[in-house]
Amino acid sequence: MKYYKHKKTGKVVAKEKELPSSLFKSITKSEYEKVKGDKARIEFLKKELARTDYEAIKFAEGEMSAEDYEPYKVQRRNWRAEINELEGGLK
Repeated sequence: MKYYKHKKTGKVVAKEKELPSSLFKSITKSEYEKVKGDKARIEFLKKELARTDYEAIKFAEGEMSAEDYEPYKVQRRNWRAEINELEGGLK
């Protein structure tokens, strides 16, 4: 098995055959697994953000106090920071 990363999109693939070096950069299995893991983590974190959108909207509309929203706010900020860090590493 050979592992590649698309030069423009950053998409990673595992193939038995050789892919054109003009489009794909050869990477190691560990690099491939890290990218796949990072992308899975980003997807999970984005789902967590979506799952807590209801609380964010309630707060924005004045239906939840700042005190009640604070734990959500902190967690959402941490999730966004982690997403940004992971996405920065994928470039």
